[in-house]
Amino acid sequence: MGMQESFSNKDLLQELARLEWKEVYGHYADDHRLERTRPSKSRGQFYVRKKKKPEHVYITEEESFDHLKCVTCKTTIERVEVVHKIHTSLFNLPGTEKNSYENVPYCPACERRPDPEGTPIGKPARVVT
Repeated sequence: MGMQESFSNKDLLQELARLEWKEVYGHYADDHRLERTRPSKSRGQFYVRKKKKPEHVYITEEESFDHLKCVTCKTTIERVEVVHKIHTSLFNLPGTEKNSYENVPYCPACERRPDPEGTPIGKPARVVT
């Protein structure tokens, strides 16, 4: 049975690779932009993946991102809040920093936990010595 499942997962991943994927959300220079697709024969299901890691695909039965499962191992997906520091000027004073928060899904069985410190957005502040 395990062999049959691996063939069906491989076929599914090949089918998903041929479909059109649409960006879900993400702004600025988020590290983990998500995309989604829905195969024409699938009812009530859609698939989600990270744009930069298309080999990791998640499935959900609802119109929600709250109940994602890994297509490969069927593990429930966990999330990490990733913080992107926003540099609005060359000189950010203490207490005036701004951040963009990104909720990043990942499979604890198949993927490494994402680093909660994301890519900075904008030009970094200059330090004059």
